[in-house]
Amino acid sequence: MTKRFGFTYVHCHDLHAMRAFYRDVLLLEQIWDEEISAAFRIGDHQLAFFTTRKWSHMNPCFHHSPDGKAASHFR
Repeated sequence: MTKRFGFTYVHCHDLHAMRAFYRDVLLLEQIWDEEISAAFRIGDHQLAFFTTRKWSHMNPCFHHSPDGKAASHFR
Protein backbone atom coordinates (compact mmCIF):
# COMPACT_ATOMS: atom_id res chain seq x y z
CA MET A 1 0.00 0.00 0.00
CA THR A 2 1.28 3.46 -0.89
CA LYS A 3 1.71 5.91 1.94
CA ARG A 4 0.25 9.35 1.21
CA PHE A 5 1.57 12.59 2.61
CA GLY A 6 -0.42 15.79 3.07
CA PHE A 7 0.88 19.26 2.33
CA THR A 8 -0.33 22.66 3.53
CA TYR A 9 1.17 25.96 2.36
CA VAL A 10 0.37 29.18 4.22
CA HIS A 11 1.36 32.80 3.61
CA CYS A 12 2.21 34.77 6.75
CA HIS A 13 3.37 38.30 7.51
CA ASP A 14 5.65 37.38 10.45
CA LEU A 15 7.67 34.28 9.62
CA HIS A 16 9.87 34.76 12.70
CA ALA A 17 6.84 34.48 15.03
CA MET A 18 5.41 31.48 13.15
CA ARG A 19 8.78 29.73 13.20
CA ALA A 20 9.21 30.37 16.93
CA PHE A 21 5.71 29.13 17.78
CA TYR A 22 5.81 25.90 15.78
CA ARG A 23 9.45 25.07 16.57
CA ASP A 24 9.89 26.33 20.15
CA VAL A 25 6.38 26.09 21.62
CA LEU A 26 4.85 23.11 19.79
CA LEU A 27 8.27 21.42 19.36
CA LEU A 28 7.54 20.24 15.81
CA GLU A 29 10.27 18.74 13.65
CA GLN A 30 11.54 21.39 11.25
CA ILE A 31 12.01 20.18 7.66
CA TRP A 32 13.60 23.34 6.28
CA ASP A 33 14.35 26.90 7.35
CA GLU A 34 15.12 29.60 4.79
CA GLU A 35 14.92 33.39 4.74
CA ILE A 36 11.41 33.48 3.22
CA SER A 37 10.04 30.06 4.20
CA ALA A 38 10.04 27.35 6.83
CA ALA A 39 8.36 23.94 6.97
CA PHE A 40 7.46 21.53 9.75
CA ARG A 41 6.44 17.88 9.92
CA ILE A 42 3.26 16.89 11.72
CA GLY A 43 3.06 13.11 11.44
CA ASP A 44 2.64 12.43 7.71
CA HIS A 45 1.88 16.07 6.97
CA GLN A 46 4.14 18.93 5.88
CA LEU A 47 3.15 22.45 6.98
CA ALA A 48 5.06 25.21 5.17
CA PHE A 49 4.98 28.97 5.78
CA PHE A 50 6.03 31.56 3.22
CA THR A 51 6.43 35.30 3.59
CA THR A 52 6.88 38.20 1.21
CA ARG A 53 8.41 41.51 2.22
CA LYS A 54 6.68 43.49 -0.52
CA TRP A 55 3.47 42.47 -2.23
CA SER A 56 4.84 43.91 -5.47
CA HIS A 57 7.35 41.05 -5.34
CA MET A 58 4.93 38.33 -4.33
CA ASN A 59 6.28 34.89 -3.59
CA PRO A 60 6.03 32.80 -6.81
CA CYS A 61 4.20 30.09 -4.85
CA PHE A 62 1.11 32.31 -4.90
CA HIS A 63 -0.70 33.63 -7.94
CA HIS A 64 -3.83 35.44 -9.10
CA SER A 65 -7.21 33.84 -9.56
CA PRO A 66 -8.81 33.77 -13.03
CA ASP A 67 -10.87 36.90 -12.23
CA GLY A 68 -7.65 38.88 -11.63
CA LYS A 69 -8.00 39.17 -7.87
CA ALA A 70 -5.23 38.04 -5.58
CA ALA A 71 -5.51 34.40 -4.55
CA SER A 72 -3.88 32.92 -1.48
CA HIS A 73 -3.82 29.29 -2.55
CA PHE A 74 -0.68 27.43 -3.57
CA ARG A 75 -0.05 26.79 -7.24
